[in-house]
This record gives sequence, structure tokens and C-alpha cells, in this order.
Amino acid sequence: ADRYACFVDRGSRAASNGLTLDEYARAEHVAVNYEGGWKPFYRDTLKSLNIEIVPKLEVPSFGMSHRLIAGTDLVLTAPSLLAPAMADSCVRVDAPFDCRFNVHLFWSARSHQTPINRWLRDQV
Repeated sequence: ADRYACFVDRGSRAASNGLTLDEYARAEHVAVNYEGGWKPFYRDTLKSLNIEIVPKLEVPSFGMSHRLIAGTDLVLTAPSLLAPAMADSCVRVDAPFDCRFNVHLFWSARSHQTPINRWLRDQV
């Protein structure tokens, strides 16, 4: 299980004070644009709160998205478990809304016993 969090520049006001829901709604956002039209779960939560964010920047994956935040006021909403991978460029702050979700792993029978697949499952 995980929940969404916000990732911001470590020198920003949000890094020190967090984000209110109003500040979050007015912020400029980085968003991951998933192929196939899938939308992250937090979008439904925002919709239920009558908040619609229009990303200033869209990227194809979380990959280097955290490095785009450094030195800016941009906010990235992402799974909180990504915090260690992003720690060199930004900090995690609590999202001003609660959106939890379950993480699932899927793999094929053909790759079930491959060393890399076993390693990944052991890490998780």
C-alpha cells in the first residue's frame, strides 16, 4: 500500500511549511502523462474536491522528473515510496489530500524464475 505525496524543491516554502489544498490547487504542476489514457488515482480524488490541475509540464515517466523541480516552484504528485529515488533533487511533503492505493506486481510464468525477477520481488 502507498499514498500520493508531493515533491517540491528543497529550498521552497512548501518544503518548509507543506502545502494547503488551496496552494496545491494554484501551484504549477509536473505530471506524468501515461500512454493509453490511464490517469493516476489522485485525479479522481481532486475531482471529488472540485479541483482540476492543468500541468505546466508533462513528462513520459517519473524517470528524471524530480530534477526538473530543483530550483523551481513546480509540484510533482507521485507515490510517496519514490522519495528515496528523488532525494538528491527534491523533498517529499504530504499531499493536502488523502489518496491511498495498493501496489501490485505482475509477471509472466516465463520470467517467474529469472534472477532479476526474483531479485525485484525480494526487494519489494
